[in-house]
Amino acid sequence: MIAVQFLNCGEIRMGSPFQMCGLRLTGEWTPNLGEYGWQPLYARSPDGRYLALVEWDTAGNTPGFRLVRIDEKQKSFETSQRILGCCEALNWQDDAIFWKAFPGTQGIIEILFGKSKI
Repeated sequence: MIAVQFLNCGEIRMGSPFQMCGLRLTGEWTPNLGEYGWQPLYARSPDGRYLALVEWDTAGNTPGFRLVRIDEKQKSFETSQRILGCCEALNWQDDAIFWKAFPGTQGIIEILFGKSKI
């Protein structure tokens, strides 16, 4: 199972409650993801197969993020399209990743038979 560690976290903008961190993944297999630009949030599927991470995407100085879903069984990962806002929560509900973002948005990304609609 991949272990997740967030390093050197700091405010994404002075006075912001949201943080940007470095990321260190360890385990038998880990995907080649960037080391910096992550929110200190992650969620794991109940069966341990999937891991979801939140990567900042601040293009044009507008807050946004992408969800990165790692499939530890298939040794692969997928990245969602850009989602506007700042991710506040990330968790699993049945076979889906649930996210909540500031200001006032939320959504679900389904995992269907080992493939997602990410």
